[in-house]
Amino acid sequence: MKLVKILDVFELIDNIELFIHLSEVYSGYIFYNEDLQLRKQSNRTKYKE
Repeated sequence: MKLVKILDVFELIDNIELFIHLSEVYSGYIFYNEDLQLRKQSNRTKYKE
């Protein structure tokens, strides 16, 4: 049982590293999308003026 639990912990650590990596990529993607949306909005306000 102890060996299995230790292996589970190592798998969990691997998954956490993967999760952190994916969340960094995903948050970068979200920031990029928000940046695009803000640029589109600022372009619209320029045209309105």
